[in-house]
Order: sequence, then C-alpha cells, then structure tokens
Amino acid sequence: MKRGATGKFVSNWHSETKQRVSVSLTNTAWRSLNQEAQKRGISRSEVIERFARTLESEQLFAAQETERKQAEAEREQLLHELEIERARFEAVLRQMPAGVMIADAASGELVLANEQTKQIIGYSYEQLFELEDYAPIIPCEIFRLNGQLYSPHEYPLVRSLKTGEVVTNEKIELHRNDGSRIFINVNSAPILDNQGQIVAAVVVFQDVSEQQAALHERQRVEQTLRESESRLRGLLEANLIGIIIGDFQGNILEVNDAWLATLGYTQDEVLSGEVNFLEITPPEFRHLDEQAMAQMKQVGRHAPFEKEYIRKDGSRVPVLIGTAYLGGPNDLGLGFLLDLTERKQLELELRQREQQFKMVAENAPDIISRIDAEFRHLYVSPSIELVTGISAEQFVGKTNVELGMPEDLYRFWHHSLRQVFATGQ
Repeated sequence: MKRGATGKFVSNWHSETKQRVSVSLTNTAWRSLNQEAQKRGISRSEVIERFARTLESEQLFAAQETERKQAEAEREQLLHELEIERARFEAVLRQMPAGVMIADAASGELVLANEQTKQIIGYSYEQLFELEDYAPIIPCEIFRLNGQLYSPHEYPLVRSLKTGEVVTNEKIELHRNDGSRIFINVNSAPILDNQGQIVAAVVVFQDVSEQQAALHERQRVEQTLRESESRLRGLLEANLIGIIIGDFQGNILEVNDAWLATLGYTQDEVLSGEVNFLEITPPEFRHLDEQAMAQMKQVGRHAPFEKEYIRKDGSRVPVLIGTAYLGGPNDLGLGFLLDLTERKQLELELRQREQQFKMVAENAPDIISRIDAEFRHLYVSPSIELVTGISAEQFVGKTNVELGMPEDLYRFWHHSLRQVFATGQ
C-alpha cells in the first residue's frame, strides 16, 4: 500500500483501534529489546545505550563525510583559483617590458626568469643555479656607472636575498661579449613570510640605454651651455666693447659697462625699461635695424653695419653694430656695439689732410706722386702732363713699365723706391 493511501487508511481508524495498535507496537518493541538483551547477555538498558551510540556514530560519520566533501570542494575551488592566478601571473610576466627574476632563499637558486630577462641579459637561463654561479657563464660583464666591476655578491638580487636590502633605481652598465653596451635600471626587494623571514627575493630591471644616452646628451649640452654662458659672462665683464642682450621689440635685458659708458645711461635706467635701443636710434637709421632683424631671423646673425645712437644728453654717437640670434621663447639677440667716435674723427682728419695735400700738390711746380708697394701710381700731380705730355689721370693705377718708361730709367726708379719702402727714407 502506498504511503498516502496508508495515511488515509490509518486516519479512518477509531481512537480505540489506534490505541490498541499503539500498545501492540510498544509491546512488540519491548519484546524485541528483551530478546536482544538475552541474546547478548546484557541488560535491556545497555541494548538501548548501544543502539543510541550506534545512531550517534552514524550521525557523526554522516556529518564528517559532509564536512570532508565540503572541504574537498573548497580545496578544488582554491586550486582552480590558484591555477587561474598563476596563469595570470605568468601572462603578466610575459607581457612586461621589464626583466623579472625571482630567487628562493632556502636554496639560493634562481626559480624564475622571464623572456625579457633573457633578451636583455642575452642568456637563456634554461638551467637554474645559485645566483652567484651565473657570473662566469652569462655573456656580459656588469659595471657600476663609475666603471667599477660588480662582484657576484654585490648583485642587487643577491643583496636583497641575503641581507633584505631594498634596492631602488640602481643604474648598471652591461658590457656584452659582442661588444655592445647597454644601461639598465634595477629595483629589487626581499619577499617575507608572515613572521617577517626572507623566503625569496625579486628583481625588476629595464633597458634604459636610450634614456641614458639622452641624459648624457643633455648633460653635454648643459655643460656646453654653461661654458658658453661663462665665456659670454667673461666677455660682458671684460668691457672691451659694448654688449647687450635684448629682444626684437628693443627691450634690453642685460647690459655691460662699456655699452653704458658709450650711451651715458646707468644700469638701473636701462634694466628698468626706461631705455629702448630702437627708440634711441635716429629715424634715418631705423630701416637698417629692420633689415638687420629680418636677416638675423633668417640666418641667425646679420652683417655688421654703421649707425648712430642718441645719447642720454641728446648728442649722437657713431657706432658699429653686430648681433647674433640667441632664439628662445622671447626671441633674444646678443648685440655688440663699437664706439666709432675716434675712428670717425681720424677719418675726418685724414680727409682734411687729403684735401690739404691735394691742394698743395696740384699747385706745386714739381711732380708729386703716390705709389703703392707694387709701384703703381695712386696719385700724380697735374704738373706731370707738362713734362711727359701724358695726363695725370692716365698714370693712376699703372706702373712705369706699363707707361713705357725706358728700362734704365725705371730700373733706377724702382731701386730708389725699394729703398724708400725698406727704410722709410
């Protein structure tokens, strides 16, 4: 009979019937206990106690089995997650642009070297040895930037593994056996357990040869710049000629004493912005400044030219100007100024003497001639035409030989002139 049908059948019993059945079942159970006790030679209570212990053992076993299966499932899950993490870790190591090496503290052996390590060092690391055993077999020598060779116990990974040192941004130069050299930046650190004991160490390094080359180039440029600035500063302070540093708007950022002395200004007046070198240029010379600036922007400098400046007292001073383009965000230039006052005065005196000489020569009855070192006539007085019948203009630029002077006469003439050039008399 099915369970549902049985329940329905029992539910239809009268209460007296149910009671008689219950008593009958109870009596049957006690008789079974008595029979089991007699069979085993023990009391009925001991039978009940053993039965209870059996039930407890079965329940405990069932609970332990459930826990075991649950623990096994959790272990399998952890192993699965660990495998996933290991795969991720290996993928990260393969993709890293840096070399990575891990060493075990207990054995002192290298336990991991990624592909980038092999490419940078140039060694396959197929066999895993103790760290210091690699020194004679890797195809390179390891140097500090000061040129000192590393000993094996000084390698960053060894130091982290043996002493717990944390190495940060240590620059190393590798000299490969093929003659090439590279620079690497190294970081290493120990790996500690829960008690703070070193169980391993890891080193991460990158090829920074390009950055190191750029650094060396920058240092070289900076050194060159410092030397140039030192030379410029020396030139400024020597005050042999006037020097300013200014922009294309005429503002003056630096000035030396020679420039100030030529124009009559003080340094405070100039550097405060009170003086603008374009504004102290007379209008008739400003087109020369514009041409010079255009040329300077094209080729970095301009041809020296003469102009005038207006001094602080309103007078004018003739100067020779030259400028070199310094560039930069402010379009700066280095300007040189040479005071031409003395030269202009000498030129004026020379012109005056030239006029005086010409006046005397052209009115003198004697022949007067100026001759250069090649015996060419630079000037001949008009009286030459009265003697030779040749105009003075025809003599200029020619030698006596070219003018047809007889050989014995020009030989005597040349001999005399050589003595004059040699002795000044």
